[in-house]
Amino acid sequence: MEKNKKFFWFFLVLLFLMTLFFYIQSNIYSFRGNMIKKIELGGKIFRFEIVDSPNKMVLGLSGRKKMCLYCGMLFVFSENKNHSFWMKNMKFPLDIIWLEKGIVKKIEKNIPADSPHIFSPNTDSDIVLEINGGIVERLDIKEGDFIFYK
Repeated sequence: MEKNKKFFWFFLVLLFLMTLFFYIQSNIYSFRGNMIKKIELGGKIFRFEIVDSPNKMVLGLSGRKKMCLYCGMLFVFSENKNHSFWMKNMKFPLDIIWLEKGIVKKIEKNIPADSPHIFSPNTDSDIVLEINGGIVERLDIKEGDFIFYK
């Protein structure tokens, strides 16, 4: 009887660990607690941190020293409108891409980390991508391109 109890608990722990493993594989999170999504952009697979709350959006990538080459931040807005961005506390240059329903509406290329400007696209968007400066040029991403995301 004792052997059956040990087997039961072993099986239960193993089932829990397997469930946890598959959950982690399907939902990967950054060290800041943002879900990470893989998205194809310019023929390359990027890992984007998803931010969808006002506090996380204000923080953005500020304070980070660097980001992997094909990584970025994806801002998901509840309203489709003109969303402005700035480079407050940035430590590396960025390309910013404004999207509306998956279509690239505006691009700001290679913005210096110390730029004091506020970047407003003069177009509505529901998603904004921030990637390493120079990537838009390297991958030949243009306004009007379609980017698939879920």
